[in-house]
Amino acid sequence: MKEHQPILITGIPRSGASMIAGILDVCGVHGGVVDKMYEHKRVRDTIVKPYLQSVGIDEDGQYPIAKKIKFDYEKAGEIKDLILEQIRPKNNVWYYKDSRMLLFWELWTVMFP
Repeated sequence: MKEHQPILITGIPRSGASMIAGILDVCGVHGGVVDKMYEHKRVRDTIVKPYLQSVGIDEDGQYPIAKKIKFDYEKAGEIKDLILEQIRPKNNVWYYKDSRMLLFWELWTVMFP
């Protein structure tokens, strides 16, 4: 089965990211078990926030504002597997929405080129 690349949605408050995620969700794109803002809470709380803390960034990505981060690209495969295990995409078409993604977009591009 062909592995589809995820639709990655990020933004700032009031930018329309939740609306876009909601439209994709209604159209059948899989986002896993999401909260009312279409964020996958388990991925956010068990993978994204701990990773940000491990590289010295506030888990909410706010204080202090992140500077250039040195990523451990060797962990990319492990993190990707954890994300896929949590979201369990149906039909391989899926999305992930989180504003924190901007803080380590380089790692996302390694995980999902």
